[in-house]
Amino acid sequence: MTVSPWIGGRIIRHLCEVALLSDIETEHARNTIVALGLKPRSLELEHWPWPIRIYTLGRFSVLRQDKPMKFSSKAQKKPLELLRVLIALGGRSVNIDAIMAAVWPHEGAAARATLDVTLMRLRKL
Repeated sequence: MTVSPWIGGRIIRHLCEVALLSDIETEHARNTIVALGLKPRSLELEHWPWPIRIYTLGRFSVLRQDKPMKFSSKAQKKPLELLRVLIALGGRSVNIDAIMAAVWPHEGAAARATLDVTLMRLRKL
């Protein structure tokens, strides 16, 4: 899908946002957003087709394309614990020492190497 030369991407994004907020042709709006790779102006749009959603209050769940992620092994526990800690500590510009103290309090100097490996596993998820 391409953007019309007469209507810019900002206008299409705005129309899609209005459609989602007003519950008008929401499926078409969501498909247009995904097809054009549109980015929202606000993070407050509940019905925006986010590629990843993370719910933290009351339950912890990770959704990819609005479907719960399935984890096949126990090896995913530490990456998900790391994700929880990152969110709990603010999500941005989180102090590495605070992360290591929360997730690996007894590992000392080895905690940094473990953090690097666990972060790589989290990114793979």
